[in-house]
Amino acid sequence: MLLLLSLVAMFTIGLLGYLLGPLLPALQASLRLGYTVAGALFTVQSVGSVLAVVSGGILADRYGKKPVLMAGAAMLAVGSLLFSTAHGLWPVLVAAAVLGIGFGAVDGGTNAALTQAYPERSGSILNAAHSLFGAGALVGPLVVAALLREPGDFRRTFAAILALPVVLLVWAALTRFPSGPASGRRVDERRIERQAAEGMVAGKKARRAATTESAWILLRQPGFAGMALFLFLYVGVEVGVSGWMVTILDKVHGVPLATGAGLLSLFWLLMTLGRLLAARIAARSSLSHLLLLGTAGAALSVAVAATASAPAAASLALPLTGLFLAPLFPTGLALGARACPGSPGMANGLLIGIGTTGGALLPVLMGAMAQRYGLLFALMGALAGLFGMLGLALLAARWERQWARQQAQALGETAHAGACCGPR
Repeated sequence: MLLLLSLVAMFTIGLLGYLLGPLLPALQASLRLGYTVAGALFTVQSVGSVLAVVSGGILADRYGKKPVLMAGAAMLAVGSLLFSTAHGLWPVLVAAAVLGIGFGAVDGGTNAALTQAYPERSGSILNAAHSLFGAGALVGPLVVAALLREPGDFRRTFAAILALPVVLLVWAALTRFPSGPASGRRVDERRIERQAAEGMVAGKKARRAATTESAWILLRQPGFAGMALFLFLYVGVEVGVSGWMVTILDKVHGVPLATGAGLLSLFWLLMTLGRLLAARIAARSSLSHLLLLGTAGAALSVAVAATASAPAAASLALPLTGLFLAPLFPTGLALGARACPGSPGMANGLLIGIGTTGGALLPVLMGAMAQRYGLLFALMGALAGLFGMLGLALLAARWERQWARQQAQALGETAHAGACCGPR
């Protein structure tokens, strides 16, 4: 039941979280927005998501995944309602922020729940769940193509989808989540709280200090910090390429908006198929090798799109990028979480939160580059991010081996303790 709910949750945030891309030309025409301001919509949505996913991961460890997921579903519904009634720039900005908060809470709560429920199969389970995310993002442009007849129709697009987060909210309320440790706190956190009990610090202050200290312990680990940076660049590239694809095809290559929306759906279709394939590969292969293959392929396809003069070449290369990007986020998330098996909520919250920050920065940077130098230069920013990811993917193999040794050592110590300290 939890897995099915998680699939529906990922489908919902995939659909709602990526509607801005296919709706961007309509929003620009209806509200008379330049490229830089239009790019800021992605930033506002991503900032809301960052705030929700970081706090949501910690709250999920402390209070449970169910309240976080329900709160996120409610915010998705409110954000959709605000978009459906917005008639100016500021209402649209507020709606984007609320939608982003809902996206982050659902994303963080769902990933933490799956990581806790399926610790040994997290790579394949997360890839399978995120394939439904891609399916939702695939359906979004098709809905836009069906409903958008004039620029102001972006409102009825959100109104038509409003029922989906409401269904998710009710379903989450009726679903029983697996019980587990209330917080999964690390040894360092428990040490600080023991000191608080002895009167060294106040209890509430100690818990806040413990959470902060645990987060800094994670971020000081080179492997965890490297995977966080990888996801930072990845989300920026994914949001930037998918968000600007329809606009680039329309303004640079003269591709009609309906055709561009269809190609964006193809992007998400290939990403969905890629994640289903990656789920099978991840169960049998090294996660770091999967990262390297996907990053190299995405860099090649974006390079072709950025230098293509023929509309056909760009129309092929941009959707193909989705296939290569497919395994990168769930695989990077699963790999980074291995640095902190005791606190999946905190690890996922930090990784997704840092990753989502990339989605806040790179798309608006691409918009500024498009405003100043032309739309094709926006893709150069995405290509630079992919080259950075390629370097981190090469390092990921060493981090993966290091975490595997640490896990084997921990299992050996546990078995030894059981043998020595068990009943005599």
